[in-house]
Amino acid sequence: MPQLARAVVASFHNGRNDKAHMPSDAEKNSGDLFIDLTDANFKHAVIDSKKPFIIEIRADWCGECFIMEAILKQLAAEFSHQISFGYVNVDTNEEITKQFGVTELPLLMFFKEGELAHHCIGLRSRSSVRQQLVKIYMPVTP
Repeated sequence: MPQLARAVVASFHNGRNDKAHMPSDAEKNSGDLFIDLTDANFKHAVIDSKKPFIIEIRADWCGECFIMEAILKQLAAEFSHQISFGYVNVDTNEEITKQFGVTELPLLMFFKEGELAHHCIGLRSRSSVRQQLVKIYMPVTP
């Protein structure tokens, strides 16, 4: 990852500016928690799933996508027992790209009970994404 991208990721981590942060073991292993979604497995993995799903629509050439991936890995380490995380590469999955009208990256899509519950376009901070997933998947009941 380029040095500038590392600096930006560090500034997003927990809303802190501590450059000395060392990732936890859970953060290091969170890449294993991401499902590589494709045109072939998307319906079974996401739409038919009982578990909520957060998907990053991304491309290998997109710098902001790499930053968003780092943020999502942190959240996956925290929420993987409740929420599934995955990504779709726009360059190799044309059907999904067309189905959801993807025109900008990164695109985050929040699925609940197989339905698209929310989406957001562009780079977001860790706290912003975390707030959104808590709002969608863990609403406070009176």
